[in-house]
Amino acid sequence: MTLLPLSRPCSKSGELVSVIPAHNARDTIDETLGSVRAQSYRALEIIVVDDGSCDQTAAIARCHAETDTGVRLIEQANAGVTARVRCSAITPLGRARSR
Repeated sequence: MTLLPLSRPCSKSGELVSVIPAHNARDTIDETLGSVRAQSYRALEIIVVDDGSCDQTAAIARCHAETDTGVRLIEQANAGVTARVRCSAITPLGRARSR
């Protein structure tokens, strides 16, 4: 795995990426995604990194991703919060769309 530096140049296109690390967040993920999706910023990409949840976290996030092309779900085996954030940091960006 290649790690990228934490500081990246700002996007020239004005895109904003919201990363939501999640593990067994069934009780909060739907409200969290609803809140982020309701923001007025138009060029927004939302990445949910599910860290091996054994509840319905991934299924709920998948429903959001199926109805909104600006939401992406990344599923991985349980590796802890640091790995969730690292995974999102190395995920290619730029799939944000104008809403």
